[in-house]
Amino acid sequence: MVCIVAFFILCITSIFSARFRRPLKKAWACLTKKVRLQKCETGFKDDVKNSVLARVVMRRPELVKPLGVAMEVLAVVLVIVMVWSVAEVVKGGAAMIAFGTCDVRQPSACVLGTGEACNIDGERLGFIESIRTGQPHRFVTNWFSEFGEAFSGIPVRFRNWDAMDYIPENASFYRDFDWGLPIALKILDPGCGVCRDSYLNKLDSGFMDRYNLAFLAYPIPGVQGEEWAFRNSYLIVRYIEAVRSVELEWFLELEEGEGEILRTELATDWMIIDRLFTGFDEMGRQYQDAFNASYSAEEAEERLQSWLREWGFSEEELEQIVDRSRSGEVRATIETNMNVVDNVIRTKMIPTMIFDGRRWHGLYS
Repeated sequence: MVCIVAFFILCITSIFSARFRRPLKKAWACLTKKVRLQKCETGFKDDVKNSVLARVVMRRPELVKPLGVAMEVLAVVLVIVMVWSVAEVVKGGAAMIAFGTCDVRQPSACVLGTGEACNIDGERLGFIESIRTGQPHRFVTNWFSEFGEAFSGIPVRFRNWDAMDYIPENASFYRDFDWGLPIALKILDPGCGVCRDSYLNKLDSGFMDRYNLAFLAYPIPGVQGEEWAFRNSYLIVRYIEAVRSVELEWFLELEEGEGEILRTELATDWMIIDRLFTGFDEMGRQYQDAFNASYSAEEAEERLQSWLREWGFSEEELEQIVDRSRSGEVRATIETNMNVVDNVIRTKMIPTMIFDGRRWHGLYS
């Protein structure tokens, strides 16, 4: 192990000084024999140990043997650290290619992120914590799981993406569907500020006029004891899915010649997103900021209901939407959509978009 450590150290030092190149050749000869499981005949290991222990042997000869053992142990530790570091670099590189972040489990911890985004972080058991809790096997298992996930995500990243494969069955399009335009899907969290900025950029650039755009609402799970990353995101998503479900039933009744359906410039699910991302409350607060930082769950629900009343929903229709938002059906729909994002689309950052045969991460600009 000593010759392995010495080889890597000499590789670096020989770049700056020619006097290290001769011992580098010896280290290389010793290393190649070690790789072939042969005995190192050059005596290089002893040369290294003797050069380090030369001063000790004159002053404290009784320390030579324990220090020699300590050098062997230290060499083993350094080799393990070097191998682990190389493996981490390889894993991070694969994750960067596959997901746009070098950290699979906690994308926000990666300083090499490819752009602005709200990250989907997961809980991680650190090495020290795993030792403290007597679960080092969990740390190792999780590490190899992340390693496999990073590499398995590379072919997924480069496949041809078709937005229609992932659009929820009850989703609506921003404008009336135009068969002459391509289809795009946006995955968003109502509480994500980057999703709002991305939406505004699309409005400014005319993206909605060039694509049939649908969205999938994904409330980002929280970490460190928080259920959700943004306070009222899950509530908003419940109302979005409830509106979609109820309006679909009304539409089917309309086709059968019964009832009527509200007609607005945008579908109601898009009306919620548009008001949330572009509107301001009576105190001048941007709605998304107010939902994230100011409104309690009760205040947030009251605000959503006031919007629905403003858009022409009767109290009876509103009661139907509220009941549906609290139903197991809506919760199951949200869980299904989240499973698609996590395990089929396999994105680590919100917003994510699918259009033009590709999967795009982060801020649309």
